[in-house]
Amino acid sequence: MSDIPAGFERVPCPGCGGERHTLTYTGAPIPGAPDFHFQIVRCEDCGLHFTNPRPLICELGKYYPDDYPPYRGEEEGKAIGGWFRSLILRDAFGSPALRPSTLGHLAARAVTTFRRAQWFGFGVEWRGRGQLLDFGCGAGKFLRRMHALGWDVTGIDFSQTAVDVVRASGLRALQGTLPHPQLRPGSFDVVTMRQALEHVPDPRLILRSAWDLLDHNGMLFIQVPNHASWEVRRFGDASLCVDLPRHLNHFTPATLEAMLKREGMQKVAVWQDSHASWVRKAAARATGSPRESRLLRSSTACRVAAALALLARQGNELVATAVKT
Repeated sequence: MSDIPAGFERVPCPGCGGERHTLTYTGAPIPGAPDFHFQIVRCEDCGLHFTNPRPLICELGKYYPDDYPPYRGEEEGKAIGGWFRSLILRDAFGSPALRPSTLGHLAARAVTTFRRAQWFGFGVEWRGRGQLLDFGCGAGKFLRRMHALGWDVTGIDFSQTAVDVVRASGLRALQGTLPHPQLRPGSFDVVTMRQALEHVPDPRLILRSAWDLLDHNGMLFIQVPNHASWEVRRFGDASLCVDLPRHLNHFTPATLEAMLKREGMQKVAVWQDSHASWVRKAAARATGSPRESRLLRSSTACRVAAALALLARQGNELVATAVKT
């Protein structure tokens, strides 16, 4: 019998090409191959955790069915919401032409003194000409919001289903990955990768390609799950941070920063965030400790748990930026 199931392969480290690694996590049995379990290993050279063995590249698509949640569209008219939410988002992330009046700006800043603008909807501050590429755009919820805020947006996703949803809303989207022949070097002011880099077989190639697409003073913005989070240790497979076998790369603060710097990126910053909704979903999916799982299905308990995890530097999300000088 082979030491790996059909449709899987053993790979060197995606972060450095190293061949030496140590098993650190054993997950659920592989569907259709009950004698095998999903595994995460740690590279002995660069420290990156990665799924090994992992699905063959030609097999990855079957783990992303058309009803995969990020591919689902949403109702029209929800890009930036009502008047008050729109005011906050336009002030924080909008184009100069859409910024609120002085009074509106003061009102928005009064609110964001106590609650981050990101609470009202994720966005990035205006840069350059407002040209934005979202890698792994899914059904385009973020693209529609940024377009409504005055940005010139483009999405890219390997799912044709997701790309069709974006195009149906009138926005530009490309099917495929990076590098892409229809994207020119230096043509974007911001490239975002939100919960995407953990899914790709060759993260270094993706990062280099995205960096090439940035104009002078352009920013690369990345969000990935934190493999060093409290949730991974407590909930295992139930944690949204694990998601085997879709997550091929499992970053910690140190390994994400090291990879960005190894690829020659400048002004690198890495920090953590913590989402109560992720804690709640993990608790709902967990099979162990029913009492704890029931407690963490409370919104208040989840907010407290997320805040404590962040204080302990074990938040469930990593955020990184790099600026091209």
